[in-house]
Amino acid sequence: MERIGPQLLLPAPQAPSRGRVKFTYDPDGRPVEDLVVTGSWDRQGNYSPDWKHSAIPLRRQQDGRWQADLEVSWQGSQKFQWTVQGRSGPQVFTDSPLEFAPKAGAQTRVEYAQRTLTRMGLVQAGNDARARFWAPAARQVWLVVGESRVPLEKDERGFWNGTASGRWNEFQGQSYGFEVNVDGRTSLRADPYARRLQGQLRGVGDLHLSSKDGQEVNKFYKVFAPPTEPVEEVTTNPHGPPPLPDPNAVDQAEPLAQAVAFRRFEVQQQSKADAVFLRLLDAQGEPLSRTHLERLLGQDGADLVHKFRPKSDIFWRDACQPDGRIALVKEGPDAWATIVNQPRALEGLRYRLEVEKDGRLLGDVNGDGRLSRAEARATPFNDAYSDQLVNINDQRLGIVTRSEFDWQHQPPKINPDKAVTYQLHVGSFLGSSGNTRRSTFKDLIEKLDYFKELGVNQLELLPTTAFEGQRDWGYIGTNTLAAAEQYGFVDQDGSWVHGDQALKRFIDAAHGKGLAVIDDVVYNHWGGDHNNLWEIDGKANSYLNWGNGMRQTPWGPLPAMNQGPVRQFVLDSAMSRLDEYRFDGIRFDFTHLIHDQKEGGGTAGWTLLRELTRQARAHHPGVFLAAEEFPNHESLTNPPAANGQGGAGFDAMWNTEFQHRLVHDAHNPSVLQQAVAGKETNMDKLMGHLVSHPGFSDATRSVTVISNHDEVGNADRTVNVAGDPPGGEPPNAWQKGAARLSFGVGMLSPGRPIFFQGEETLAQNTFRWGVPSTWDTDAPSPDGLCHREFCRAAIDLRHSSPAFDASVEARRIYTHNADSVMAFARQKDGQQYVVVASLNHKPLPGYQLPLDLGNYELVLNSDARNFGGDGIGRQRVAGGPQAKLDLPPAAVLVYRKAN
Repeated sequence: MERIGPQLLLPAPQAPSRGRVKFTYDPDGRPVEDLVVTGSWDRQGNYSPDWKHSAIPLRRQQDGRWQADLEVSWQGSQKFQWTVQGRSGPQVFTDSPLEFAPKAGAQTRVEYAQRTLTRMGLVQAGNDARARFWAPAARQVWLVVGESRVPLEKDERGFWNGTASGRWNEFQGQSYGFEVNVDGRTSLRADPYARRLQGQLRGVGDLHLSSKDGQEVNKFYKVFAPPTEPVEEVTTNPHGPPPLPDPNAVDQAEPLAQAVAFRRFEVQQQSKADAVFLRLLDAQGEPLSRTHLERLLGQDGADLVHKFRPKSDIFWRDACQPDGRIALVKEGPDAWATIVNQPRALEGLRYRLEVEKDGRLLGDVNGDGRLSRAEARATPFNDAYSDQLVNINDQRLGIVTRSEFDWQHQPPKINPDKAVTYQLHVGSFLGSSGNTRRSTFKDLIEKLDYFKELGVNQLELLPTTAFEGQRDWGYIGTNTLAAAEQYGFVDQDGSWVHGDQALKRFIDAAHGKGLAVIDDVVYNHWGGDHNNLWEIDGKANSYLNWGNGMRQTPWGPLPAMNQGPVRQFVLDSAMSRLDEYRFDGIRFDFTHLIHDQKEGGGTAGWTLLRELTRQARAHHPGVFLAAEEFPNHESLTNPPAANGQGGAGFDAMWNTEFQHRLVHDAHNPSVLQQAVAGKETNMDKLMGHLVSHPGFSDATRSVTVISNHDEVGNADRTVNVAGDPPGGEPPNAWQKGAARLSFGVGMLSPGRPIFFQGEETLAQNTFRWGVPSTWDTDAPSPDGLCHREFCRAAIDLRHSSPAFDASVEARRIYTHNADSVMAFARQKDGQQYVVVASLNHKPLPGYQLPLDLGNYELVLNSDARNFGGDGIGRQRVAGGPQAKLDLPPAAVLVYRKAN
């Protein structure tokens, strides 16, 4: 028979490839038990996508890691997937399983660590000092500790590793860094994983004054006068420097004012000193006379300082003696300061701060009437590491230490339904005296009873990691793990408590009072004049380079979250806040930039957020995770699901739009702004947001913002918004009433309320970014004390009834835009309350609004005399479709329905 058509030749079956795999799982010191590795293989190690019967026990090694070996078989170029399970559940929190491509006839090593806090940077290993530093573009890296240099070796992933055998105890307390050689040029870099840094030069800060009027401004301040347009000030962004003006416009503009830089020398916590002096010395340590200083510094800037502080001799020439000693001016109870011009001319000089008390010079051990360099370093008011004046933002190094702490108290368990959060800035809490008196964690520890008496149960701190200068909001940091040394303090025995220890002392003391502490972290930008990650390995800029360059934000470049070591660094940073410092929660600064698909981190950022929230919740089940997200979208608070489904897993988002609708909005006036302007108020819009909270799946997901650092710093205080214009004058009765109304409505609305320091005392300071003299709140006035009593009563009422739980939705009862009146109800477990608010400028006696049938008793009246009001308001009201109430101007009344 004849064959028709071509004959098909099938390829011979390909022999499977075989190889060995060594799995390593590193819990980084966490206690774990009964670990197994599972993946895409069967009992015989053959590739199998169904993962059945793939579990292999991991064995714990002496170094704390867990390992397993497996021989695998596969066809072609298949990739295997794997993960780790433990007694407590999954131990890998990535969106997708881990992958590896085995090597035929060889061993493939694969490793996973949730965190690497005990492996990265300079760490103790017995008595060895072990170093690991990521700089993939570097030619050579050395660990530098004091005068010692230890060469490191580079692995295939760009990590430099090395060990100084038996030298950990020798290195204790010394400064250290990594000397990085890139293209033949070397630079000494701080350890990104350092927990303790030298900090800014102690006692030396910066100050910027407007060249026009001497008022304090941020360092980027400029005013231009284009020939055909009115003067326009370049304003600040929420957390950092403003975008640069159009260079063409600048070229055509006549510069009218700009920031003039000064140095401010200061000594803190010296209430009993007789006098404090600054000595400036040359490079050899010889004191400079007044004549020499006048020749070096001149007179430039004196007029600006005198405008800034017209009644003070705070400019150095006003208090300089013939021998060159400059007397510092006492400011407030225990701070001393002087201002010096020409910062560039100071660079290279040396300095001493001298404190005289009870007829003796503090720290003068040998009694010769002056401080040697060693004697000065031993005082808590001089720098412990260097007396040389450098650029205020120059890189400073880490300190070799094992930051242990003897915790005394367990974290409190805060009912999410009853959470009330007080946001504060450590460096300015109840400050005074032109912000020369800088508050520390010691001050906060001493104020913990204040927070308890107010009724708040969570304290949310602005960022407490290292930052530039002596005072800053903290959002433009210099190190992402190290604690701010500026918040350290002098202990009762005269010893300096470093920033990391000071932070732990505060958190432990707060826990002892039953107060939770929330951290604030910044992973959406790493900017500033000298963030330690910038060009850490030269122009390759590995921490910030996405492979095709950097992705810029208004506040600095976005971390390269598509790079494995950068993702790990972010995870390590967040977990250090929970594991090492025992924060009870974290607020994440502007998360939208991290995951935005167009101009942000995209999928890499989104998956990183999901991994972070999974890991945090696995090891800290009660942790509170909040996102600052604009616009709000419930996907941020939906839990992550398998196969990349679900949301980011946050507990809540900041509901800043609530504050915009109630207090202030730059583009769409709030009801308070409308009432101040005498216009009809859009109570309907406010009520719509209050009862439906758009963008939130339910009320518990809302951190209901009454005020926060951004809304105060970029807009104004509530009581100032209520003025027309504010002008710094004492508030009138309507302003004070409107401030009480705003606080009361926010505190009694659904969600978890938050307010910023000073809101409870009717503070009028503006808290402008980069302008520390605007950060003081001073002691409360009599009006402020009355306002605080109202705030405390409103918080007490919230705590007193389940009807005000965060999860309880509000029910609209009434709004009237023309009358500026609104009312809503809260109800749970048989308890019902009605909140009525009026922003009318006049009293509204016998005002009718619909209430359920029954009798109502007044339980809170913001117009009560003990709160500073006139006492208008009926004690009892009969319900019905036309119930009658007496409404005071700018007031909130709360009625409880009788059972």
